Amino acid sequence: MPKIAIINPNTTVVMTDSLRVTAGRVTPLGFELLVTQPTAGVASIEGFSDGIKASHALMELTNQIEADGWLVACADDTGVDALREICAGPVMGIGQAAMQAATLLSARYSILTPMQRSVAILENNARRYGLNASLQGVHALNLPVLAIEKNFDLIKQRARQILENDNSECLVLGCAGFTQFRKPLEDALGIPVIDGVQVGVHWLAGLINLGLKTSKHCTYNYPEQKTEVL
Repeated sequence: MPKIAIINPNTTVVMTDSLRVTAGRVTPLGFELLVTQPTAGVASIEGFSDGIKASHALMELTNQIEADGWLVACADDTGVDALREICAGPVMGIGQAAMQAATLLSARYSILTPMQRSVAILENNARRYGLNASLQGVHALNLPVLAIEKNFDLIKQRARQILENDNSECLVLGCAGFTQFRKPLEDALGIPVIDGVQVGVHWLAGLINLGLKTSKHCTYNYPEQKTEVL
């Protein structure tokens, strides 16, 4: 049975448990799902330095697991390029998965992220992926990642404000911590709300079923073995 590994790149167990529940509900039949996290690194990823620390722990964990596809559960797409070098199967970040889905479902989309310091990271990623033409804005909730779980009303209020100001037709959830709120938000807002965790699971399943793997022709080839020069 093919296996999809979802890795929460931070060390917060509550977030990993939430991902396990949400992803488990949408995993296609015939697939095994592994949801895990590193035991070292950072409790949440908020900014570039957190991302660097988390990436190292993420790679160490990935090297210990066998899977057919990999989903990195951080909207910053932390460490995704590095994992594509060390994994044979497809590797996807929830940020890219969600943005790509938004461009297929709407002409104008916005992103909600927890902290202001993550805004530039997501904007840069959208430009890099070529998905910024229909992106109307990346907006912060101004709430730490670890405080998201208990603030649904604030999230809903901020989402409404963003959509009205941007005149957007779709909302991307820019943090794995939002995953449990996708359906309630969609019901409240009346537009597509995209969680990259759920989208990513299905897209990985599709790539695996098609037998597609990460290209090792050049950029994502396995890391070169280094010989120390004395």
